[in-house]
Amino acid sequence: MTRFSIDQIAHIVGYSDAAVFRSVFRKRCGLSPRAIRMARGG
Repeated sequence: MTRFSIDQIAHIVGYSDAAVFRSVFRKRCGLSPRAIRMARGG
């Protein structure tokens, strides 16, 4: 688990727009970053 927000993670991995990161993440993983975070207890 990380203390970074989804917006911070998006920026760290090179996305200037966190909404685009969320969209790509959902398409690749089948779930949103938040859904995965919540499923893992965060």
